[in-house]
Formats: sequence, C-alpha cells, structure tokens
Amino acid sequence: MLLAILKLALVVLVVLAIPAVVLIVRRIWLLRADGAFDCSAKLDSATPGALWVSGVGRFRGEELWWYPDFGWSFVPKLRFPRDRTTALPSQALAEDHEDGEFAEYRVVPLRRQIGGGTAVWDLAMAPEAVTAVLSWLEAAPPGRGHRRRPELDAG
Repeated sequence: MLLAILKLALVVLVVLAIPAVVLIVRRIWLLRADGAFDCSAKLDSATPGALWVSGVGRFRGEELWWYPDFGWSFVPKLRFPRDRTTALPSQALAEDHEDGEFAEYRVVPLRRQIGGGTAVWDLAMAPEAVTAVLSWLEAAPPGRGHRRRPELDAG
C-alpha cells in the first residue's frame, strides 16, 4: 500500500514538473538566440495601472519580436516591423517599479502602424537593450522607405 502511494506521488510530481521544465527550456531557447534580450511589455498601455508582463525581445530580420515569459507558444505575441515602427522618447521606469534588477530599466514606447491607424506599446528594458532597439530602428537598409519620424514628412 505504501509503495503504491509513493509511486502515485512520484507520477504526480513528474507530471507537475513537466510544464515547469518546458517553460524553462523555452526561455533558455529564446535567450540563446542572437539579438535576444530581457524585455517587459505593457500589453494595454492605454489603461492606467496596466501591469507589466515580463518577456524576451528578439531581433528577427526586419522585425522585433516579443515573447512573454510564461507561455507555451514559440510564436511571438508582438511583432514590430522596422518600416512601420517608430520610437517615442524613452523615460525612466515608474518609481513604484524601481527595485532590484529593474532599477535601471528604461521605458521605450513603440508606435506601430496597424492598418489605417497606430497603436503604442511600452517596452521596459536595460539601457543596453534600449540602445540596441533605437539603433536597429534607425539602421534600416537604404531603399526600404523607413522614416525615423514620419510625422515630419507628412507636412
């Protein structure tokens, strides 16, 4: 009887550990790619008090991809095509989030053209990642039609 309970407990433990192992392996896989960095996002920047979701940013060709840390999908949740994305002025992370490893993080609002309109997402990242994202946005290959500040070209 005791042996059966121990076997059952072991099976339950293994079954519960599998999702945790998959999440850890997924995050390691995402961060090992070239151009990957820790990056949190506010998925609803328009709502005051919206929560930050930790994740991984990754440069992939002409797009910046963002994956949440806790998810099963290997497909990015957000995509920022270089030719339809502009960076708004960055700012320090709100004081209520300035603790521990996030004390130096900066918030970079990215505005993306979607259909006939635009949407803005706030991304929080280390200063080195901010430099990488801004440099990547400005370094569009010649002839791609990327404009750093499209509002200046509209007039």
